[in-house]
Amino acid sequence: MQHSGFSSMVITVQEVTLSFVNNNRFTAGAPDTKKQARGNESATRLLRAAETLFREKGVESTTVNDIIQLAGIAKGTFYHHFPSRAALLMALREHVIASFNAQIIDAVNAHPAHALWPRLEAWILACVEGSLKMEEVHDVVFGNDPLRWNAEGWPFMAELISLIDTGKATGIFSAEQPRITATFIFRGIIGVIDDYILSGKPAYPLAETLYDLARNLLIKK
Repeated sequence: MQHSGFSSMVITVQEVTLSFVNNNRFTAGAPDTKKQARGNESATRLLRAAETLFREKGVESTTVNDIIQLAGIAKGTFYHHFPSRAALLMALREHVIASFNAQIIDAVNAHPAHALWPRLEAWILACVEGSLKMEEVHDVVFGNDPLRWNAEGWPFMAELISLIDTGKATGIFSAEQPRITATFIFRGIIGVIDDYILSGKPAYPLAETLYDLARNLLIKK
């Protein structure tokens, strides 16, 4: 697996609150919580089935009929939630991204705002953990992404940039360019994780090693 465009966590698709689904038909008009719950349940079953089949057979070899057969759901219900197989794949991607963002931000916010080093360590550990957890599904949801990438629009990157900027402003971190430094740290983590996976996961403390590297980059000399 190579992380061409992003990194995240394994999809379990429990309690799905995908923005694609919620912004499609479930939120139109007055809310019907029972109907919405049934809709979310059927969407979840379709997503679980799709995840399984995409990993086993590949996206191109999986048909809508395959998905609805495994999910035990009518074809009309599929198209009620997702206009196409591609739309369902996008919903899986949105779930991966949302889960990854939440995992990192929750980990960082478990520490006080002034505790910059613990917050940085939490960011890196959550990033590594999330990346490794999503190993099996990464190429399914991001396989066609271009290699070019920037930090714009990613909450987890905004969190790291803000953290480094605060550290710079308070004299705790040495970082003339917080955005460049944050991008360097994240893309470095992804490169090391790819090497780690493709090398057969050698036995060394991956997350701790990466945190030490980041700390050495930011520590005041």
